[in-house]
Amino acid sequence: MILKVWSAIFILAGLGVTPAQAQRQVQSDVPAVQFKELEGAHIEAEFLYQRTFRVDGPPRSNELLSHFDIAIGPGNALTQTVNSTIIRPDGRERVQTSTAEFVLNKPRKGTNGPVVWKFEKGTLTRLQSLLSGARRISFVIKRDGDKLTCTVDAAFAREEGMGEIETRSTARPGAKVQWLDIKQKSATCRVVQR
Repeated sequence: MILKVWSAIFILAGLGVTPAQAQRQVQSDVPAVQFKELEGAHIEAEFLYQRTFRVDGPPRSNELLSHFDIAIGPGNALTQTVNSTIIRPDGRERVQTSTAEFVLNKPRKGTNGPVVWKFEKGTLTRLQSLLSGARRISFVIKRDGDKLTCTVDAAFAREEGMGEIETRSTARPGAKVQWLDIKQKSATCRVVQR
């Protein structure tokens, strides 16, 4: 499992998937946010993707609207709640909700492979290995006066020599989904103290 997590990290890094690192160009007089400063906070993010995929037969398209709520703490604990709405071209929607608990830097089994959360230099990152390929979500946390703000970037990466990104189908048990194209159309992020 650890090998697969490191493989995902190397895939993402090797493909130049580092926009969050570029965003971390913090002014030298502003220290980076530390993970312990986030305890008790929630990071809320929303992503809208346009997706083209194939299960069996011809390619199909839809949109995915995902709302992440990451509750920080106590200590190195994180609770991730994801509400996903799949929007078909005819306007029909299907909603899925999942919740999972994590410990920072400790991989755990996910539906398609291991998932790990890391925090470094003000960036909270979720790395996920897929059946083929990987996904990285980076939340860049910054200070803005006396409050914390965030930006988010979510990217998928193909594994060299492995073809399309591939996951398990949530709609058809046992089936695999080949992701032919995934484009992030929009993303928002905020830090909420509760």
